[in-house]
Amino acid sequence: QFAFPVDNITMRPLTNRPVPLHLTVFIAVAAGRCYGSRGSPGYLPAVLSPQTPNGTIHCAGQDPISFAAYSGLMANRSSSVPGVEMVYVGLRRLTQSWFVSLRATLDGAPGSNFIIPQIGLALPGGDALNNVSAGVYDPEIAELVAGLTLLGRPAFIRVGYEFNGGWNNYPPMAYIGAWNKIVSAWRADPALNRSVAAVWDYSCDGPGHYMSWYPTETPPDWWGVNIFSQASLASSDCVAGFVDAATAARVPVMLGESTPRGYSVLDAPWAALGPTTGSEAPSWCVTVTGGSTTDSAALVLQNCSILSSSSRWRLNPDGYLVNEDGKCVGSKSGDAVITECGGTDSGPALLTWTLISSGQLESRGGECLVASDKGPLKIVKPCPTTRTTWSFVETTVGGGNTTWHEWFVPYLDLIANPTVAAFCYIDWFWPAKSNHEGFNWYNWGDARIEHGTLVADQWTQALLTKDIVGALKSETDLCRALHC
Repeated sequence: QFAFPVDNITMRPLTNRPVPLHLTVFIAVAAGRCYGSRGSPGYLPAVLSPQTPNGTIHCAGQDPISFAAYSGLMANRSSSVPGVEMVYVGLRRLTQSWFVSLRATLDGAPGSNFIIPQIGLALPGGDALNNVSAGVYDPEIAELVAGLTLLGRPAFIRVGYEFNGGWNNYPPMAYIGAWNKIVSAWRADPALNRSVAAVWDYSCDGPGHYMSWYPTETPPDWWGVNIFSQASLASSDCVAGFVDAATAARVPVMLGESTPRGYSVLDAPWAALGPTTGSEAPSWCVTVTGGSTTDSAALVLQNCSILSSSSRWRLNPDGYLVNEDGKCVGSKSGDAVITECGGTDSGPALLTWTLISSGQLESRGGECLVASDKGPLKIVKPCPTTRTTWSFVETTVGGGNTTWHEWFVPYLDLIANPTVAAFCYIDWFWPAKSNHEGFNWYNWGDARIEHGTLVADQWTQALLTKDIVGALKSETDLCRALHC
């Protein structure tokens, strides 16, 4: 135990109450892993921190397909290709076979680059989290240590990422005990101690002061915070306060997960969709009954003067007709309805569409979308002789220009902060992941930079002007660029 007199008050770091920010630096020094401001005299580099004072590690994910698509864009634009790939696993599921599969995935990364993982390690929630420090999960922790050795490359591990998120339910003292148990296990191995970085990952979308979860006994190599929207925007007071605290504690920060939640990187704004033929034209627009986001809610026509998120649409690069609520058009018993963009096992059939030159919306299965002023829109196959023609009328809502200025510009400003030494971008079409991944992500938007010309142009150029540590060809090259 260490105690420090601060303003004539003796305080012990190991406590279950929030620690004032001006004490964090003392706690870090006491624990023996204080690093100092990057480039400052006497600077002791953190594990896997960039060798250059202003270097920033480029990381992306968060599955092999999206990593490859995003990496391909960056390579084609001669910009920074990410050298760190995001992956996830639960402590309960750790096996040697998982590490074997991960190594094969990393070995098969685009461009024959030497890619290292950023592992999001999920922990048991609630009272079960106490079982980690009690030794119940010692076999899984042993698998982790052996697997990291088998992996044969450096790694970042976000242990119990988003530790304060109510969705995880990690009681602070139980989390601290689990962190200490897991991190000290791999640090006991001299090679892993030098090459595996422990990232302490916080969410501004969750409750509680982060220092309530701070593991003073086994302090982190990096602090982490995730960038999404609202309270977790790059420009938010919460994010700024966390980064300032890390600066005071002299620890590098990783932006462990980043995506423009609720935005879209596609160029065009959301559009109203209406028929151009028949009695319904031109003042009627497609919407969802009652503005619902419930699966199988019917599509109907309403007056175009009443537009909402359920009546603004986009035909995306995958051919999905998706609305701003993140729901896609499907078919159920001949009616046009909304459904999950990732498809469902027993729900409506998800359809992909083409807007042909004549203005008809025809699915790739040969169905047509047909207007009706007396009830739900219809999905008709084969397409009728007299077909409804459709047009999109752009609104001023959303679009790549808005996304760039409201989300990406503040994000780049945050990356420019010397304390921020790594950023991880999630290149996903979130609605398609919502149902399949078991999470309610249907309204998180389309973050696939490779599909947005304006954002792609600006983003790839912006990274060329920064000291970015991207993909390298070997571990030797990597450890010339990072401290490992």
